[in-house]
Amino acid sequence: MLQQQEKHVCSMMTVSKIMQRHGLQHISLLKIDVERAELDVLSGVSLLDWQRISQLVMEVHDVQDRLQQITKLLKHDAGFTSVIITQDEQLKGSTIYNIYCCRQQEHSNRSNTTESTKLVTASH
Repeated sequence: MLQQQEKHVCSMMTVSKIMQRHGLQHISLLKIDVERAELDVLSGVSLLDWQRISQLVMEVHDVQDRLQQITKLLKHDAGFTSVIITQDEQLKGSTIYNIYCCRQQEHSNRSNTTESTKLVTASH
């Protein structure tokens, strides 16, 4: 358990702003693990940008009905066709869940294309 608290000031940027700044037209997989700030991150994705994200994986801390709120957002606002919620066997009884989302893609549109991959990391 933590004995001391440390405060750090850092700049924040929404997912949509990161996509814009780095010229990302498509994200194959977006992974989110932000320790109880899940809704803050998801609200930083514009409706238009959601359609450019094929898959999403995230850890969710289900406090204050957050799991239901996030599931609704991912299905309705983000438009994912598959939203799967799991809980690791070792975490049974906890508030920690994993969500896996994907949307049906028209594979024929991508079958003959080569996509470049760009890794974008957050820095302090």
